[in-house]
Amino acid sequence: MKKILITLSIALLMFTACGGPNLPDITVLLEEPIPSRPAEIPEAYYETLITRLEDTRETIKTVTDPSEIETIYTAYLDLGNIYRDLNENEKAITGYEKAIEAGGGRGLAAWLSKGALLERIGEYKEAEKAYREIISVGANEQAHFRLALLLRQHTNGSESEIREVYENSLTLFGYFTNSAQDYLIYLVEIGDTARADEIVDAALERDPSNEGYLKIKESYDNL
Repeated sequence: MKKILITLSIALLMFTACGGPNLPDITVLLEEPIPSRPAEIPEAYYETLITRLEDTRETIKTVTDPSEIETIYTAYLDLGNIYRDLNENEKAITGYEKAIEAGGGRGLAAWLSKGALLERIGEYKEAEKAYREIISVGANEQAHFRLALLLRQHTNGSESEIREVYENSLTLFGYFTNSAQDYLIYLVEIGDTARADEIVDAALERDPSNEGYLKIKESYDNL
């Protein structure tokens, strides 16, 4: 079952063409002038980015067959990453959105990249929407992890909302993830040491020699 879930997640991460593949119109990104070099980016890296930008634009221009949806998705995702690294945030988001569109709305890597960039520029509510969209279309531990942190730190999520995200992550991905470790921190912060103890005990029942959880249990015992 675990192998099937991993295979499914990888397939969804690349692209899912539900309702049939389509070719998004991103001509605006293809016609934009070459961005100037931001002061903080070394010249050699800037030149590498521009070469990638030009090559990716050419890839997009030459693809016209909807059967090449994986190539289209990858090119749009790469275009978003290039613009992100050039500090062209609006264009980067457009690239990610076109990748999502090319993937039938289910390109998880593009959704994650969009969410991470929205976080970086302080658009926390929009980032929350992106992570929730990922969770709605496929199992992804990183989306659960980032969503829970956003709810805790930036969007004033309720305790029940935060718990739900963490508990769902435990159910889907188990006890040996970033989300599980972060959940323990949260539970201690809100004073629910009973639930924290349950998680630690359940993890050690599955892996009695896990050093991380053994150290956590020792620290709890010393409280």
